[in-house]
Amino acid sequence: RDMEVGLLLNFGSKSLEFRRVVKTHGKKIAIIACSVVAIFAVTLCIVNLRYVPNFRDRDSFSQAAIKGSPNSSIAASLLFKSFYHDNIDGQKK
Repeated sequence: RDMEVGLLLNFGSKSLEFRRVVKTHGKKIAIIACSVVAIFAVTLCIVNLRYVPNFRDRDSFSQAAIKGSPNSSIAASLLFKSFYHDNIDGQKK
């Protein structure tokens, strides 16, 4: 996801180069380039929607972290904290 945001920011920084292309090659190329960038941005947004359920709550986030990186100690500690906080919250009720 950070890479996708970085790519979108990179597209924004390329606007000066894009203006140069418009001046030299005309508006048809500019329209095609804008369309490609817009389609790419929409595609990245749609792909990111797939990850929204992973951030629903603490438990789903830690389960997704373990699934994505089973050998990660940070993911394991997230899972432990999730179970710990669930037990503490259960005892308070």
